[in-house]
Amino acid sequence: MDDTESGWLPGFSVNLSGMNNNLTENLYLALNYNYSSAGIAYKGFVYNPGIPNSARRADTTDQATTQNFLGKLGKGFSIRDNMMLTPYVAGGFQLWNRQLPGSHERYHSELVGGGIKTSQWSSGFGTSGEETVGVHAD
Repeated sequence: MDDTESGWLPGFSVNLSGMNNNLTENLYLALNYNYSSAGIAYKGFVYNPGIPNSARRADTTDQATTQNFLGKLGKGFSIRDNMMLTPYVAGGFQLWNRQLPGSHERYHSELVGGGIKTSQWSSGFGTSGEETVGVHAD
């Protein structure tokens, strides 16, 4: 009993990241939140053990909502005059809600992990801001 969903899930993303330039601290923080929601085409089966399989077939629209959050916290270590390694710990969640006629499904997972960033710089402009606008497809 396969099911498929198709359509667009418009949404938005908010990102914040930075590192202080204190030579004794070099603390790194990054926060990322994504939200998408829309009615999308659903073809499949609705779970209802009280009715026969032939009556479980659904060809409808579901209301789908996804949310993701990822936070990273780390500390940078200078390894050369113009290079830094920044190990970090990360945590967050993923959430997916699906509303079909007669049912509501909620899927979620938490995550914990870590990683390392490598930064190399060559300019002496000091602290500056960065803005990024983009389109992502998944």
